[in-house]
Amino acid sequence: ENKARSATVRCVTPVHALEISREYFEKYISYSESGLFLILKEKDKIRKRNRAKTILRMQKDLKTVAVPRKAKLFKNGEEGDTLYILESGKVDVQIRGKTIFSCFPGNIIGEHSVMTGHKRNCDAVCVTKEGCVAQELPGHHFRKLLESSPSIQDSLRELQLRRE
Repeated sequence: ENKARSATVRCVTPVHALEISREYFEKYISYSESGLFLILKEKDKIRKRNRAKTILRMQKDLKTVAVPRKAKLFKNGEEGDTLYILESGKVDVQIRGKTIFSCFPGNIIGEHSVMTGHKRNCDAVCVTKEGCVAQELPGHHFRKLLESSPSIQDSLRELQLRRE
């Protein structure tokens, strides 16, 4: 089986290597008492999310949006067919004025409405004194990207589910 790898390792001294399947590796690690399995699973999820964010940033149809302090990127109940990648500042995601979580540069905001087709279920408020800057990606471009890459779709769906 010839699968693409995310890295190539070049050894400078002779080594002995043993190839094992991912299934066997996960089974072996899951019996470890050190919790290594959970740590590796979480690192794998983070790596996949970061790859998805990088691919989103490379899209051609991004539009820069500047938002002053206390202004909202979007409001609860709005139709929402755009998502945002925060470039600078801090955005608090709020429900009924209560902050649920905060987004920092590099974070994706607004993916829930784009992925589900539902109205916005929260407010996204810029809380940085200097204001916030985000890259806006239209929903139809985002959905095309998801169709072309199941791994990105899985990573962002996992992110969305964590936030619900």
